[in-house]
Amino acid sequence: QTLISELIESRYGRRIARIRQDIRASTVPAQLAEALKVDAGSPALMVIRRYFDAADEVFEITVTIHPA
Repeated sequence: QTLISELIESRYGRRIARIRQDIRASTVPAQLAEALKVDAGSPALMVIRRYFDAADEVFEITVTIHPA
């Protein structure tokens, strides 16, 4: 029920001014395949988010893999 941005703000005590999000085609890395219940190397989307504060400093980066 809570937005991830609210959790990040409360953890770091910094307000998010902007988020840069890059989405790209990828494959599932071997170390994540079992947890995601897919074959290593199978298609996936990779989402990289960079969270910036009011001073335009990056204070958190997340990488998410979404299997096909």
